[in-house]
Amino acid sequence: GGYETIGFNALGKNVITVGAVNDAVSGGLRDPSKATMTGFSSWGPADDGRIKPDIVANGSGLYSTYTGGDTLYATLSGTSMATPNAAGTAQQLVSYHAALFPGQYMRAATLKGLLIHTADDLGTPGPDYANGWGLVNARAAADLLAEAATNAAAPRLAEQTLATGAPVGLHSFYCGGITPIRVTLSWTDPPGAATSEHDLRTPRLVNNLNLKVVGPDGSRHFPYVMPFVGDWTAASMSAAAARGTNNTDNVEQVYIAAPPAAGTYQAVVSFSGTLLNNLQPYSLLVTGSEPPPPMPLSVTPDEAAAGVTALTVTGTGFAPGAAVAFFRSGQADAAASVTGVTATAVYCTLDVSALAKGTWGVRVTNPDGRRGTAPDSFTVASTLA
Repeated sequence: GGYETIGFNALGKNVITVGAVNDAVSGGLRDPSKATMTGFSSWGPADDGRIKPDIVANGSGLYSTYTGGDTLYATLSGTSMATPNAAGTAQQLVSYHAALFPGQYMRAATLKGLLIHTADDLGTPGPDYANGWGLVNARAAADLLAEAATNAAAPRLAEQTLATGAPVGLHSFYCGGITPIRVTLSWTDPPGAATSEHDLRTPRLVNNLNLKVVGPDGSRHFPYVMPFVGDWTAASMSAAAARGTNNTDNVEQVYIAAPPAAGTYQAVVSFSGTLLNNLQPYSLLVTGSEPPPPMPLSVTPDEAAAGVTALTVTGTGFAPGAAVAFFRSGQADAAASVTGVTATAVYCTLDVSALAKGTWGVRVTNPDGRRGTAPDSFTVASTLA
């Protein structure tokens, strides 16, 4: 049925193998629905069930340079067109990363993970053996790098190392419970033993890293696995990806379409067995993380007599334009007049003349709607009445 047709030189676990689809353009605009599979693109899997190809790109009817002269051009098709298409995108991303992070160099595993993480899904949901992880999306990949460079409060990219003495990597991030979460783990695995055995089903991994995401409610979310692994039937090659422990691929991805709750999530990277040379560098990419809501910790002063009182609300995550309101059960909210905002403090004044005596809470709301509260943080000691 077209499966198991990729040549041996494209089945390496650390290379980026590129399949060919038709051009994802409609009316001059990007349209992934037009990226249908070509009739000549080879399909996976690798003999041990690894996902190949890794990604797909336009390889049909590309106008490009041609042999026979320095000024010759021609319209050509093939995976030999899709691959330089993807390679050009990859080079632009490497250059962009260097501009965003001076003096740093993107790991090979980061580049591979980035292209996979930001690809537009094609075919069956999740990865498959025809389209791999999907259609290369240069804009989405570049946007992720820019967010990683400018928004430290919402983690996007981490390059870390597991070691025998430090066997677990923990990566925390906040999600509001609305935006889907995608976490991709990628690593350059040490070379395994060469083989010429036909249909060898033994995993070619040397260092078997594992990924899971733990939600604030304790829920555990596992990466994609291919049903072909362990089944080894032709029929299972076209089955949609499932979820579980992946002991085959050196790219793993957890996708949570509907996060179960708002709060702090944790991407957990670990390993099974032993690590060759007692260590393994890895790259982790995250989308769906958000800056945590503002967390007012205290109000100074913590009480006021009659009249207008100057107050400082301290905490973290405040944004310009933040609003402050004081609240108490059975009473209407009392809005404060904000005079200044920093990331850790909101300066304001509050007229307590008409407020009921007793303890009030404070609420800070950022312009994007994220809010934090500190109940019972301010006392109105007396009023004009």
